[in-house]
Amino acid sequence: MNRSSWIFIFAGTLLSLSGSSGNAKVSHPSIEDLQNLLGYKSSKSFESDYTLLKKLVKKGEVSANWKKNCNKNYPIAFCFTLNKYLKTTGAKKKKRSRSKRTRVAINSKNLAHLQKEDYRSLVRRFGNHSRKRLLKWSEISLKEKSCPRNLSLVLADSLEESLDRDWEHVSGLYEHGLECQQKDKSWMEYIHMHYGLLLLSYKNYSQALNSFNHALKVEGARESYRSLYWKLQCHQKLGQSKRAKLTARRLVSEFPRSWFSILANHEMKLGHIKNIKSRAPRFFEYKLEGDQIKNYPLYWLQALLKRESNLSPYDPFLSKIVVDYPFPENPGYIKYLSLVLNQRGIYRLGIYALTQMNFKKPEELNFEQLKIIYPLVYLLTIKKHSRDLDPSLILSLIRQESAFNEKALSSAGAKGLMQLLS
Repeated sequence: MNRSSWIFIFAGTLLSLSGSSGNAKVSHPSIEDLQNLLGYKSSKSFESDYTLLKKLVKKGEVSANWKKNCNKNYPIAFCFTLNKYLKTTGAKKKKRSRSKRTRVAINSKNLAHLQKEDYRSLVRRFGNHSRKRLLKWSEISLKEKSCPRNLSLVLADSLEESLDRDWEHVSGLYEHGLECQQKDKSWMEYIHMHYGLLLLSYKNYSQALNSFNHALKVEGARESYRSLYWKLQCHQKLGQSKRAKLTARRLVSEFPRSWFSILANHEMKLGHIKNIKSRAPRFFEYKLEGDQIKNYPLYWLQALLKRESNLSPYDPFLSKIVVDYPFPENPGYIKYLSLVLNQRGIYRLGIYALTQMNFKKPEELNFEQLKIIYPLVYLLTIKKHSRDLDPSLILSLIRQESAFNEKALSSAGAKGLMQLLS
């Protein structure tokens, strides 16, 4: 199931529930408020610097000498922002220094060396080999006793094309390779999860459950919602209803917008969407706490959002500031910023900011935020022209392809809301 599918679910939910939630209280700053927050005592100096900021941001770069001497001529709020987010004229990109690796040839003589090669590197260069050769190498690899045993994992993956005939070889290789726990390797999440799904397909539920638990313990795991969902399935198959319910609640609590949470909610009848909708609208706050120097770029961003009718020339600058923000600090401000970005039609950045915050603070998600994350933009036009298609499907496709940016243009030449090729 692709990403558009769960976007479709939420878009449909919002269509059915739109207008049924209370409005959050929002107070907007005046230009005088922003001037004070940026440390300006004189409106004249603020206006002068604001005009210069717009000019430099449109240009996109300043000289190294200007950056060096900025603090002598301008306030720290001004210099910190431009020095951080504008390019230096004529600056050369640093070349990445790549360490030379001695790679051994993939053949029978080097199998012991290949066991210790980086898994991802080995997968990329392994290539296609006959089943006969893979089985021969498997027999030799299974005799390896030292760690790591990454070749065993690659061989297991390669033999899956003949899974019906070679399941015993495949499972044996996975077990052999996974005896060497490498929790600090992020790719181990995929290996444990993949092997768990194979075990699940062969109805080995206890062993599959063990694999999904290992996937959840990998440092820096990025797709725990998948492991939690399949762990839930194992508990159900094993008749462990209490554990299944606990796993389901953890899934929808930690990953409320995941497609797997929607599936779990439907299967376990948890009332997940109703719980989100019942949460009271949280207050939106335009003031930031913490290190004020780091907050200065966001106050300049607010000034641009408040004053400029055409924000296109400032889009790269605004994007850098939002993407660079250390989520989930100041959740009240992130909600406020997302709301303002949404109101100004910069849906992509509003969606990004709230999504990043919800990854870190899923308990903050409420109906007001869902309306920003899944905006019902162009709804009347879509309803008018969609004919027999569900408007939610069109909305989900637009959100996925262009984030409601009608001027979006891809490197392949796809244009507009739905990124169509002419």
